Amino acid sequence: MKKLILIICLTLSCSCSTFYCYLNSMGTTPQDKTYYITSGDTLLDGSLEYKEYFKHLKGRLDDLGYIEADSTNASLKIMFNYKVGEQYVHKTKVQSLKSVTTYTPATYTTTLSSNNLSFNTTSATTKTSLVPTISDTETIKLPIYVKICAISNNTKDHIWEVTIWDEVERETQIPTVIPLLIVCANNYLGTNSEGEQIVKIGQYDIENKYGLIWPY
Repeated sequence: MKKLILIICLTLSCSCSTFYCYLNSMGTTPQDKTYYITSGDTLLDGSLEYKEYFKHLKGRLDDLGYIEADSTNASLKIMFNYKVGEQYVHKTKVQSLKSVTTYTPATYTTTLSSNNLSFNTTSATTKTSLVPTISDTETIKLPIYVKICAISNNTKDHIWEVTIWDEVERETQIPTVIPLLIVCANNYLGTNSEGEQIVKIGQYDIENKYGLIWPY
């Protein structure tokens, strides 16, 4: 999977830094918004990792008017899962300016004419210029996919579903990236995105509005 956008950040702490991800959603918002969240695996549901993800998802659902209930009385079963794809080498070409210095040595010449001897000299010179260069860089990429699906607790029909994905460079980034993917899905829970969308969120909102950690 190739990125469609090249993000160049000279300073990661810069307020202009933006997190980008990709999203696809389908379905509609139900009238009865009572729900409970599960991964479908009781062991995962009880893990500290998934409890943290559920907390972020609950916050987004509550903002949209959904009401948490127990699994017996809830109208919706919200399925949450994520997976990590196979790593691959991502190759890019980077253009930069290289400083090149040219040195011209001094010259000494003598001229004899009409019994006159003359001497000519030129001083040594140094000239520095910036020359564009292109180099290849390679980074390891790990695709990460989050899927959130609302299923009717009565009919077992799928009401809506959202898939969000991005790429990370190492597995240690996953716990900080997944909450961001959940936040990016906020406006698409229970809606149809009409195909793949690019979703972005600024670093300021990540840290101040949602209280999350900038992952990079």
